[in-house]
Amino acid sequence: MSLDSLPSLVIDILFYGSLVAAGVFDILKFRIPNAIVVALPALFLVAAVFAPGTVDWLGHLGAGAIVLVCAALLFHFNLMGGGDAKLLASLAIWAGFDRLLPFLAAVSILGGVLALVLLLFRPVCARLPSVHWPLSLLPGHPLPYGVAIGGGAVVMRVMFPVF
Repeated sequence: MSLDSLPSLVIDILFYGSLVAAGVFDILKFRIPNAIVVALPALFLVAAVFAPGTVDWLGHLGAGAIVLVCAALLFHFNLMGGGDAKLLASLAIWAGFDRLLPFLAAVSILGGVLALVLLLFRPVCARLPSVHWPLSLLPGHPLPYGVAIGGGAVVMRVMFPVF
């Protein structure tokens, strides 16, 4: 491995590690720590510094701002959790306007898959009361949508690399 690829490797490890951490926290506690939500845009800034060529700063920051406003409205009307709204906006910065629609489409599709999986899995968990399941795996609780948001970010980053 050359020294040129080391920053890219570290950025990838931190990016994917942050997504896994956000998903695990959401499954276990229905919370996504603010540290993760703040770290992802900061990591984007670092990645942009190491990126070859120019970066469309307005496109990336604009996508994050628009998604933040829309997600805040969804949160206001109790249609989305606050952590989910912040995570979605922080990852929209990575997408920029160029990749925003594929990112949101991936999040939507994975959210539907997550809902179907939990619809099938939750009754099984409810029948096994001797196991201490996280509330997200029991009937009557909201979806840990941070899992779908993180999955959408993985799809976006693999299929439509930013840098």
